[in-house]
Amino acid sequence: MKDKILNIILSPILTIVLTIIFIFYLSFFKSNTYTSQSIISLKDDNAGAISLLQNPLLGLNASSNLDELKTFLVSDEAMYDLKNSMDMNKFFGLGKADFFSAYKPYVLFDYNFKDYLQDKISILVDPISGTLLIESTAFSAEDALALNIKNIEIANNFLTKKTKFIF
Repeated sequence: MKDKILNIILSPILTIVLTIIFIFYLSFFKSNTYTSQSIISLKDDNAGAISLLQNPLLGLNASSNLDELKTFLVSDEAMYDLKNSMDMNKFFGLGKADFFSAYKPYVLFDYNFKDYLQDKISILVDPISGTLLIESTAFSAEDALALNIKNIEIANNFLTKKTKFIF
């Protein structure tokens, strides 16, 4: 009987204490984040609304190219390219972020970088406007912009290889 009464009293108190600790963490210790946004359009200036890669003989259109580009940008290959082209600890390490938000690689193998990057990068296709939206989040505005620019460079390399292969 005493245990039930003790549990009834301690449960709300424990909940209140944990809530206060969480609010305190969010208010004073959580790192600020900044987002950089870029839009990629696959339109040719000379052809108006015709996609740069659009070819009626090949059956390609802007929407399928955007979907293919998005699929590539979230692939393992693109994530490894991104990781190898930047210092993850410089962008997301403990020097930039709080303990819970920082990137913490494993000692011998770095398996969690892809999940971490996918949480920091959002890639969406807007089929109405025919554009690809890339949003990168980091702990400084400069790092968010640099991360976005790296994604654009990787996308450009992919499209360059693709057009060389098609034509």
